[in-house]
Amino acid sequence: EIRREDFEEQFYTSALGSPLDFFFAGDDFVFNDMAEIIGFNLQASNGIIHAIDRVLIPPNDTPSPVTPAPVTAAPIATAPEIHTIFEWLSNQGAFGTVTAAILAAGLDDILDSIDENLGAPFTMFAPTKRAFERSLGPDGVEAILEDSDTLKEILLYHVI
Repeated sequence: EIRREDFEEQFYTSALGSPLDFFFAGDDFVFNDMAEIIGFNLQASNGIIHAIDRVLIPPNDTPSPVTPAPVTAAPIATAPEIHTIFEWLSNQGAFGTVTAAILAAGLDDILDSIDENLGAPFTMFAPTKRAFERSLGPDGVEAILEDSDTLKEILLYHVI
């Protein structure tokens, strides 16, 4: 579990096994030269969530280019009770697409687990609904939700 204050400019390895490159750009925290963290340290019982403004695509997987529209970050609520990562995300409207993606990829049991043998505690970079639309476009979101293998790779790229 990596909290905002623990980040350093370095590479981390995702659950997919691919590197994630983090650096600071002024007050912004950017990784893989494309996504910014827009909500830090959202605590769950099995790890921590950081909301991001784009979907990260693992190396060698490139979606059709989409011209991004300007996005303003929606307020991210804090959970009144401590839930697992999956429970927390599924209770927040801003994360409806990533919740559907987790279910479609069959990762809900893992992200709902507190079992260290399954990798807990986790750090998840959770794209908001707007991030999915901005990164993949409406047709791309619909298509990716139907491709469970690619979806699983993309989601595991968002977990440390």
